[in-house]
Parts: sequence; structure tokens; C-alpha cells
Amino acid sequence: MSFTFRIHFSGLCAFIFDQPVKEGSGSSGEVPPLIKKEGLVLFRNLIRSRPLSPVPDDISRTPQFLDPHYPQLEFKMRDLDVAANERVPDLVNTATGQGLCLLFGEDLTLRPDSKDAQPYSLTIPRSIPKDPENPTTAEERSLWWVATLEDAFPGKGTLRKNLDKVSPNELGEIVARVRITQGDLFTSERSLRSCTFERPGSQVFKQRVATQLTVEIPNIQSNIGIRMVKNGFSKGARELILFPSDGIQVDIKIHNLEIDGFLGLPKDYQARPVADFEIHYQMSDGYDQSQPIAVPIPRRSDGVSDTRHGDLCPPTTLVG
Repeated sequence: MSFTFRIHFSGLCAFIFDQPVKEGSGSSGEVPPLIKKEGLVLFRNLIRSRPLSPVPDDISRTPQFLDPHYPQLEFKMRDLDVAANERVPDLVNTATGQGLCLLFGEDLTLRPDSKDAQPYSLTIPRSIPKDPENPTTAEERSLWWVATLEDAFPGKGTLRKNLDKVSPNELGEIVARVRITQGDLFTSERSLRSCTFERPGSQVFKQRVATQLTVEIPNIQSNIGIRMVKNGFSKGARELILFPSDGIQVDIKIHNLEIDGFLGLPKDYQARPVADFEIHYQMSDGYDQSQPIAVPIPRRSDGVSDTRHGDLCPPTTLVG
């Protein structure tokens, strides 16, 4: 009996494709999906706390810091194929039954039935909702909801040259990378309210934004292998092998967030404006470190930041 595999991406990660996933601002109506051979998901090294640019209208002028973010692969321990598995979890939460692999210097490839994906075919829906306040079920899946770097800084949505070719390194700028080559990529979670960008970011953008993107691969027959090649690891590739304990589906999460949630610590700290999008902007080919600017952040339409500790941290897309 076949099953479905879903991998949910959230937190500060960037999806890289060789063309924009969104049409121009003047487009409307039905937009055909993209069919791509492959895409990359890059995770910047954020495991150390780092300062962020101040938020322009924060009257307290409180120095802002990004808390450490860890790229984490989370899965149900009951789905682990113990006999075939090669990658043991780094942490296990016995209370929730979840296992977690920390992705430090890891290059990941998805292998349905423990085979390299064939054929290469990744489908990306990108229809533009006719009424964004009341989208249809199909429109909710569109990548139109993603707050891209091009949305924030028109003309600067291109990835820095060769950054996608840098091997992940636990001490380097890119700490983890996932190659996706088949299935459907779609928006699966969105912010509760419309968001805008702080100046000098685009003042045209105003919409709910994607906070989670999902890759879904149907019709897998035996198991799903997630091959991890760790830079500098003498034993080479290790494969996390999962199968559906319920006979229906395997769901995993890969997120670049604080580790609080997995440890059972509360995430609902007091809301505070944080320039999360600065992290994405630093990957742009148009980023100029010699001319620092107040970078944009997604904000609620009522003017209060929609970023909480471990909550919004939206993924983005760039062209590379």
C-alpha cells in the first residue's frame, strides 16, 4: 500500500529557484504553475545570537538581537525504521514522542523508497487570489503568499553569486541545505493578519504572508529516505529512514527556529518588533554592507509587530 510524505518548512530559510515564483505586480487572475527540475532550500548559520538593525518606529530604541536559531529536522519516533535507519536523532522528547536531528553542516536529499527521485518534477502553484481576504482552497496553496525578497526590495531578489553552491558547513554562512526535486510545493500556513514592510522596504506590499511551505510526495511504496551528507564527516552519507506507522502518511518538519518549542518551553513571549527579514536581505546580490539601512519587517496592519519569539520568522524565495 502506498503512502504520502510531507515535509513542512518554516522559520528563517530561503527557497532558491532559477526564476521568480511570483508574477509581476500587475498580474492578475489565473497563473499556471511552475514545473521545475529542482529547487534548493538554504539555511543560514544563525546558531549564535546576532545584532539586528533597529526598528525605525521603536521609540524605546532598545537594541535588537536575533536569538539563536537552529535548523532542526523533527519527526515522529514511531515512524523511524529502526532496522534500516543510519541517522540516529540528536534529541528525543519522550513526552511527545518526537525525535530531532540538528542540521549542522548537513546537505540533505529526499529519497522516496530510498532511491534517487525520478523523474525530476516539482510543481509550484502560484495563482493570484481574486479576493485575498476570502481565498479559495486552491488559492490558499499558492506561493503568492510568500513574502519574497523582491517584494521587500524590488530589484534585489537575486541570490548572491555562487552562494547556492557553497557546501554547508557548521562554521560557514550556510549551515544546511535541502535539495527538492519532486512533488508539490505549496503554502500550508499563513500569518493571522496582513503584513507590510518598514521603510525603506516596499510600501506597496500588504497581505498575509506564508509562514510554512510544504513539499508533498504521493505514492511512495516502502519508505522515505533522507540522505544527510555532513561536511567533514569521515563516515560519509547517513540516511534517516522513515515509514508510516499509521499506514497512511509520514510528516516531518524542518525549521530554522529557536529550539524552545521542542524542549517544551513557552514561545508566547511578549510581542516585540524584530527585523527578521534582515537575515534574508543579507543573502541578496544587491546587499551593500557599507551602506547599512533600516531593513523591513513584516508587520500587522494595525501597526503592531506580528513577530513573536519563534512565531513568524517567515521563509522567503530568491532567484539563483
